[in-house]
Amino acid sequence: LKELIFQFLRIFLVFVFLLTIFKNYKLTGIFTGLIFAAFFSFLFSYFLSYRKLPELGGKISKSEKEKRRVKRFLVSLSIGGMSAMVFSYIDTIILGAFLQPAYVGYYKVAFSLVIGITGLVSFPNIILLSLFTKLKKKETNILFDYAFKYLIIFSIPSIVGVILLGKYIISVLYGSNYALSVSPLYVLSFLI
Repeated sequence: LKELIFQFLRIFLVFVFLLTIFKNYKLTGIFTGLIFAAFFSFLFSYFLSYRKLPELGGKISKSEKEKRRVKRFLVSLSIGGMSAMVFSYIDTIILGAFLQPAYVGYYKVAFSLVIGITGLVSFPNIILLSLFTKLKKKETNILFDYAFKYLIIFSIPSIVGVILLGKYIISVLYGSNYALSVSPLYVLSFLI
């Protein structure tokens, strides 16, 4: 639900700022809309957290140590989420400073495909993360070996498939205008 609200606000507020306040400064309007969308999404998450976890607001008597532990976890989770958002856009911003916009678009197409494939290949390992926290060291090593073997079984064929079929995938999904995205796709495919 939070992600749905964030994506809707992202699109809506960017258009609102572009069409009303920042008519002449389009780039400023885009970033202002994204900042407001992130802020409203944060507020929504904040209030939802307090509603679903009443111990954060002090309504349920828990030990102070437990309250501090939960708050510390939420702060670190928030910092991680904001960092991920910054890091997901920083590569595009840096490339935009040095390259023409068309080449940044080619890179973004290749990067989006690689990230999408990576998500499909590695989702079971994310599920296994909760198991890692509950196991002892010896059991964790066994589970890690299992997860690593699983990841290799799916990631190596995915890398080979992207290298062999990348030109066709880009042609089908984005058209022949993005044929120059094939080179970055080959390089980025090793991130899978």
